[in-house]
Amino acid sequence: MKRTFPDNPVVLAHEGWLHENQNDFAGAITAYSNAINIDSNSPQLLSRLAMAQLKAKKGEDSLRTLNGWLEKHPQDLSILGLRAQVNHLLGKYEAAIEDYKVIVERSPNDALALNNLAWFLRDKAPIQAREYSARAFELAPTSSAVLDTRAMLLMDQGDLQQALKISKKAAEIQPNDFNIQYHLALISASGGHKQDASSILKMLLATEAKFSERLAAEKLYKDLTN
Repeated sequence: MKRTFPDNPVVLAHEGWLHENQNDFAGAITAYSNAINIDSNSPQLLSRLAMAQLKAKKGEDSLRTLNGWLEKHPQDLSILGLRAQVNHLLGKYEAAIEDYKVIVERSPNDALALNNLAWFLRDKAPIQAREYSARAFELAPTSSAVLDTRAMLLMDQGDLQQALKISKKAAEIQPNDFNIQYHLALISASGGHKQDASSILKMLLATEAKFSERLAAEKLYKDLTN
């Protein structure tokens, strides 16, 4: 197909997708870049390029790609949200916070941005974090991510009973999200339900699954069982 339509951005985007699925991120970057050279006004192509660069461990290139688009399209909240995610994954938390603040200012009913902002401000500005979390909960009361953040903030406040109730809901909605399951164990342990916490952690750690808080889960399990 590429030989028949060498200058078709859709064909090139498909080629990039195929490379990406084979973990050939260098090939994906080349294909997406070629597609963008033909169609420079596609936020979808730009998003794919930025994510391929991130997967290729070229985070700064990913940010440059997104920054270049936002310089020309400063009102594009979708790309701004993607930049916030990339900043988060690169450990640039202050930059992620600033991006989410802009999104919330321009789109006050964006539950995802409100929730992410609440999570990032959990330690730095807990009162603000609770306000953002409450707004996110009003907008998306059945979102596992929103429920999880709210439960953790309630735990921080010392409201362990309500935190546990909400955390259980989040875990029921997303039983395969091991970070959420770990948070349930953490809240359970904090509330004195150590056996429940140990059971949850034993199940999580029996798998080979990788999740961002696995080391913390291992430490908590060790503390509970020793």
